[in-house]
Amino acid sequence: MHSALFIFQLPKLLSNFSGSQEITIYSYVICIVIGTIVAAVYTLWNSKIGFETAKLSNTFFYLIFVAGFLGGKFFYYMQNPMLYIDNPALLFDNFSGGFVFYGSVITIIPSIIWYLKSEKSKF
Repeated sequence: MHSALFIFQLPKLLSNFSGSQEITIYSYVICIVIGTIVAAVYTLWNSKIGFETAKLSNTFFYLIFVAGFLGGKFFYYMQNPMLYIDNPALLFDNFSGGFVFYGSVITIIPSIIWYLKSEKSKF
């Protein structure tokens, strides 16, 4: 599912420092990077034709982060709900991994639409 595109061997100094012998670049990472670049270019392009990105407050960007985090975790938990019903303490283990990309997308898009409509932004 997560095919490795590149595997780089680390130099000895870096491997001693990081505790890892190699760095693996997966295909989904490339997709996220491409999506981020496209979003940045799209935002710059829209700012030149009239969409004022300076009017977006920091709240907008915090909303995107929180919606992505909560959506990714929620949909991750929904993949195997019995595990978390049997072990509720696992719900608070947020930093050992476990996010679902589509869960983040599903929550971010409605959050952005809601925010822009509530701010009466030209969208």
